[in-house]
Formats: sequence, structure tokens, C-alpha cells
Amino acid sequence: ANLKKIYTFSTAEGFWSVYHNIPLVSEIQIRYSYHLMREQRRPLWEEPYNCNGGTWKIKCYKQDTVTYMYHT
Repeated sequence: ANLKKIYTFSTAEGFWSVYHNIPLVSEIQIRYSYHLMREQRRPLWEEPYNCNGGTWKIKCYKQDTVTYMYHT
């Protein structure tokens, strides 16, 4: 219920266009996150196509977010 599709793309050029225009992590609210999913899939573990999937998380203080995300 809290998921909202913002962008879709079908080409490499479309991906980079989206990637370069995503708001900075420091600009989003605490507890919000980005998900990049294939096709019409939703980022839910309960979905059969995600049962063997993984996740990549970086946890840091809010004031350090830009440093971790854009300088590493």
C-alpha cells in the first residue's frame, strides 16, 4: 500500500535518464527507500519471483548519506 511507482524504462538510455534525475538520498524522508525492479514486479519478499532474491543495504547516519552514496 505504501509503494508508489515513479519511473519506468525499457532501454539503457532510459535507465541512465532515470538514474541521473532521481532525487538525492539526502532529500528523501527518513524510512523511505528506492527500489529498482524488473517489469511489473513489486519489492515484496512474499512474491514468488523474489523468494531467492537478495537485498543490498547501507545503513548510516542521515548527515552521512550523501558521502556514502555518491563518493564511494
